[in-house]
Amino acid sequence: MPPTLHTYRLRKKICLKSGIFFIIVLLTFAYLSHSGIASIVLGYLKIWLPEQPRQEMAQTKPAGNFNPVTAPEPNIDTIVGTFPWLGRLNSISSKLIALRELKKMGYEAAESHSFKSPYIITPVVSSKITGLNFHSGGFKSCNPSGKKKKRIACFNCPDWMDDSAMKRNRDFQACPCPSCEYIGGRKEMASADVVLFFVGMLGKERPPPRPTGQIWVMASMESPPYFGYPQNYQPWRDVFNWTLTYRTDSDWFRSYGPLVWRDKDLLLTDDHYLSLARGKTRDVAWFVSHCPVQSRRLEYVRQLQKYINVDIYGKCGNLSCPRSQFHQCQDMLKTYRFYLSFENSFCQDYVSEKLLLLYKQRSHVIPVVRGGFDYDRYLPPDTVINAAHFRSARELGVYLKELGSNPDRYAKVLKEVDKLTGLGHYIDWCDICEKINTVTASKKIPDIKAWSNEGKCHPPKDV
Repeated sequence: MPPTLHTYRLRKKICLKSGIFFIIVLLTFAYLSHSGIASIVLGYLKIWLPEQPRQEMAQTKPAGNFNPVTAPEPNIDTIVGTFPWLGRLNSISSKLIALRELKKMGYEAAESHSFKSPYIITPVVSSKITGLNFHSGGFKSCNPSGKKKKRIACFNCPDWMDDSAMKRNRDFQACPCPSCEYIGGRKEMASADVVLFFVGMLGKERPPPRPTGQIWVMASMESPPYFGYPQNYQPWRDVFNWTLTYRTDSDWFRSYGPLVWRDKDLLLTDDHYLSLARGKTRDVAWFVSHCPVQSRRLEYVRQLQKYINVDIYGKCGNLSCPRSQFHQCQDMLKTYRFYLSFENSFCQDYVSEKLLLLYKQRSHVIPVVRGGFDYDRYLPPDTVINAAHFRSARELGVYLKELGSNPDRYAKVLKEVDKLTGLGHYIDWCDICEKINTVTASKKIPDIKAWSNEGKCHPPKDV
């Protein structure tokens, strides 16, 4: 049935309005793109879009526009936390600002990636840098107004706790939850709400006097074979309430260096990765200073050397590259195809800076790992080569030799490794403050040695 004159006019009117609306949308988006706002909006949408549609939608600059040598080092002093936080900002504008700042620093939000891990985080950027008002509406408050600050002391902190990286944000002023105060060592602990004890350094100490309600935290960053409890253990057996260790089931989980997704615009082109692969001249490097260890890693490497060249630097080998020449060592490492990150023990969740700092250094070398850490669960595919996937050192050596001799395959793995970077080695005091102010339930660990040691480590099965 032919359309009536009224229907024809109505359709014409609708088409005209739709065309005008479409033109307005295009002009608006062009303006926003010029001002940089559109890219922020796209970044915000990345958190909720699934992986494949996001790749089709996002309009980014071609990979490789940034020179990794001359690109500025991210200012880690602007980072004030590592806990899941982006979704807790109260407004869309706050989220957009945070994403923009992350991109400036060369990072992507962990929420925008399908692979989830407690080791890969979204850094909390400082409110002083971003303009985010964490403390009055921008971020959900952790401490009602008028409530006094929680006081933190350390009974026997090691010297490295006073390194600049370890003290970052210890004044809590830039933290989303700033309601804490670090008051010092054992002389001040009587007035503290929370006290840290590094149990491996207690020696012959006995528990000090304890005010009612004070929370005691067992702290250790070593695996059980390499720290001990006080000689007179019984008085310490059940005095702790919380734990601060490298284990993910700790009350305060702290890795040797949080990982972050590198901004896609900072990745190289596929041709560049292929060029790096073809430019490699040496097989495997290993930097090690402790030889007889629980994992028997030196014995494993001696077997591995029968099938591929492994250069050993440090006390366990005949090569050296002193810490004072760090940058020269990093340049030298770039000539190798693989780097051994073999832990000293096979223990639950134990992974040291040998691996985690490697991503931050961006040496363009593929890490080969061996230890009790669940690499398959906590790290994305193809970002490490796990010795546990091979029945013997011989099988691993043959595989590494084959991969290293195939530049195309090697370059693809190198690109996956390069998608991660790191924040370095530090304690996140912002996270600690938030927990102190938000966790109200009290508990007592009945046997701290049982919690830390029993069933947590095992001997190697491949040597």
